[in-house]
Amino acid sequence: MSFEGARLSMRSRRNGTLDSTRTLYSSMSRSTDVSYSESELVNFIEANFKKRECVFFTKDSKATENVCKCGYAQSQHIEGTQINQNEKWNYKKHTKEFPTDAFGDIQFETLGKKGKYIRLSCDTDAEILYELLTQHWHLKTPNLVISVTGGAKNFALKPRMRKIFSRLIYIAQSKGAWILTGGTHYGLMKFIGEVGYFSAQYIMDDFKRDPLYILDNNHTHLLLVDNGCHGHPTVEAKLRNQLEKYISERTIQDSNYGGKVPIVCFAQGGGRETLKAINTSIKSKIPCVVVEGSGQIADVIASLVELEDTLTSSIVKEKLVRFLPRTVSRLHEEETESWIKWLKEILESSHLLTVIKMEEAGDEIVSNAISYALYKAFSTNKQDNWNGQLKLLLEWNQLDLANDEIFTNDCRWESADLREVMFMALIKDRPKFVRLFLENGLNLRKFLTSDVLTELFSNHFSTLVYRNLQIAKNSYNDTLLTFVWKLVANFRRSSRKEDRSSRDETDVELHDVSPITRHPLQALFIWAILQNKKELSKVIWEQTKGCTLAALGASKLLKTLAKVKSDINAAGESEELANEYETRAVELFTECYSSDEDLAEQLLVYSCEAWGGSNCLELAVEATDQHFIAQPGVQLIDVFFFLFLFAVWMMAFGVARQGILRQNEHRWRWIFRSVIYEPYLAMFGQVPSDVDGTTYDFSHCTFTGNESKPLCVELDEHNLPRFPEWITIPLVCIYMLSTNILLVNLLVAMFGCVSLRRSLVSVPRGPVPGIGAGVTGSRAEKAILGELVEEP
Repeated sequence: MSFEGARLSMRSRRNGTLDSTRTLYSSMSRSTDVSYSESELVNFIEANFKKRECVFFTKDSKATENVCKCGYAQSQHIEGTQINQNEKWNYKKHTKEFPTDAFGDIQFETLGKKGKYIRLSCDTDAEILYELLTQHWHLKTPNLVISVTGGAKNFALKPRMRKIFSRLIYIAQSKGAWILTGGTHYGLMKFIGEVGYFSAQYIMDDFKRDPLYILDNNHTHLLLVDNGCHGHPTVEAKLRNQLEKYISERTIQDSNYGGKVPIVCFAQGGGRETLKAINTSIKSKIPCVVVEGSGQIADVIASLVELEDTLTSSIVKEKLVRFLPRTVSRLHEEETESWIKWLKEILESSHLLTVIKMEEAGDEIVSNAISYALYKAFSTNKQDNWNGQLKLLLEWNQLDLANDEIFTNDCRWESADLREVMFMALIKDRPKFVRLFLENGLNLRKFLTSDVLTELFSNHFSTLVYRNLQIAKNSYNDTLLTFVWKLVANFRRSSRKEDRSSRDETDVELHDVSPITRHPLQALFIWAILQNKKELSKVIWEQTKGCTLAALGASKLLKTLAKVKSDINAAGESEELANEYETRAVELFTECYSSDEDLAEQLLVYSCEAWGGSNCLELAVEATDQHFIAQPGVQLIDVFFFLFLFAVWMMAFGVARQGILRQNEHRWRWIFRSVIYEPYLAMFGQVPSDVDGTTYDFSHCTFTGNESKPLCVELDEHNLPRFPEWITIPLVCIYMLSTNILLVNLLVAMFGCVSLRRSLVSVPRGPVPGIGAGVTGSRAEKAILGELVEEP
């Protein structure tokens, strides 16, 4: 499994396992030509880690053979072992530490899995152990530690519990967490490994041995805790607790939890040792998630948490008898009292307990339970550290909890208070948190400093997206693409040293980037839209000036980038998001046009430097946003465009016709008729009669210009019209065909405009989706247009 979600096993050293690991270690070929890092690791381990051996043989009177109280036969003791006949055996007094001789890579050849392991004394310093894990075994500093306890006996794990633990593995992978278990291929520890089998890299011991002694091959790092004994379970508990305590007290500079690494205990089922583990965690202010329905101690605790009555010893004992009848019946009275005492101590800090029902546990239940448990513990220990609490909830995406617990009505926030968490929300793509911070006082314009934008575009911007953007810029001679590429390249150049050729190219192309820094909201929107951050970009879009222009710009960018993406799915997502922004532009512009047609027309042609000097109409046409172009406000624009085109084409034809047929005409009235009037009539189907020499009628013209007739065309030596028919006849045909096409389109535009206007009259005006309740399109765009004009 990846180190981000490493599963650490801490377990007692037992004969079955240790013999195997000794064999494995001694059989490993250790080259004399080891690397510096390997030799450094060996020196570090030999200097700091010990094993324990029994040095006083104390015969066990209960054993049939010559066995010591430590669990080993006399022949298994080291040379020089003394005989102890009087004193009660104690590991601290009768065992001795020696440099450890079992560490390295452990491998199970049949499965081909490999992992790290070390035999170490139960009295090993937690700081030294943590240094081994992080500095020498290269485990990344955990963002979270999940300590799993319960169910050490071999049992059939229910499908619901398998699903819960599958989710636990997913959380560890996604959050960069360590999972600590007992590490044997038995009971709960076995299943914790199995649910993540696909990415584990470990070894298993001989299956012929007792399963309680078998190392689980699905754990990444095995810590064989040794107190010199054999057959004494849970020897590792003390060192495990010390390691957890050490990790929880460390200050981590870049931690998402207020500078600390949080630890959560996850308990299901279990007996005496599980109860002790939960009790120890609670006393150390470590929150615990208990799975109700998993049986045994977990069900005892869950039932006691739900009690509303005063907790008494008799009630606790009643619950113990109910859920662990066989176990309780074998306990002495003193042991029973100890169990009751531990349970009452746990329930005194019930705020650190979070109970989930096994039958109701879905994918989100486990995540919510862990995050809620961490929050309760965090808020108890750090009541004034709201920033750390908020980071925790943001990391786990717990919006409702943030709303209910932090952003209350009696608390007022300054914009500066929320800058750090706002940046975190942006890079983690938490659009709901971004909206929450904006609603509670964060000023987005003040937040978006040049340093913030540089950080976003440099370290939190996809390299693939940047490459695709550059390909699109080079493939299409496009003003907007060039502008956006300059924007991105400018911020990336601010924090990185490019090679010489890149710097030269950038220096040439980025000669004028000053307008970019004057529009930070648009820059943030472009950062989100280029990376297909759908919901986040929507929240930012609502804050930008010129929402219609921004939506059309987004549509244009996304459609162009989709053409250069090699991934079909990614291209499809870009197309889909482009169509959504076109729809938003249509909705907003339609509302604006229905309220104020003049403003809508200004909005269409207003050029904004925030989008490279483009306007709405240009972007819509370039992006082929047909739905937007079909809007009534745009079709008004179309009518004037068609009329202008008609006038230009008609006069061009008239001038060409006059120049070919009658170059010597000097009467202005007849020039006007030939250049404008007659081409106008031809537009509606009247074919000019003076363009065909075979049908030319000289009775309808004058040679002198003294009659009220058009001037006759020039004649050749045969008294026939001199003009070239191969030019005049095709020219008339082309002119009449094109003018009829333009005329049809003009009629369609006019009737479509009238139809849409009537439909708008029948639709009640209201807020535009995505802009906010109570803000109409016209009001929004009036404010936007005004701000754009006044913006420096």
